[in-house]
Amino acid sequence: NAGNYVTVRMVGVQSARIPIGTNVTVQTSSGTWKKQLTGGDGFQCSNEKCIQFGLGEVVEIQRMIIEWPSGAKDEFANVPINSAILCVEGCSQFTVQTP
Repeated sequence: NAGNYVTVRMVGVQSARIPIGTNVTVQTSSGTWKKQLTGGDGFQCSNEKCIQFGLGEVVEIQRMIIEWPSGAKDEFANVPINSAILCVEGCSQFTVQTP
């Protein structure tokens, strides 16, 4: 068993539509993780435009904070695990995407 996860896809409004440089922080009872959306990490390379957190045995995300390149900040509580969520800059709610 590989454990739990959450995948975060983002769409910028004030920032670029693909918001390279966005920081996402996930807070759980077991700790805090922070990742940044990158555009590529090598010559003629491109990464998938989402951030995925491997949560292991964590069963609840208490809070997720998105810091957009525009300087805006969005915060969400009770983010579902084992799902892909879509966050639009400036929106107070996210959308759960089905695989």
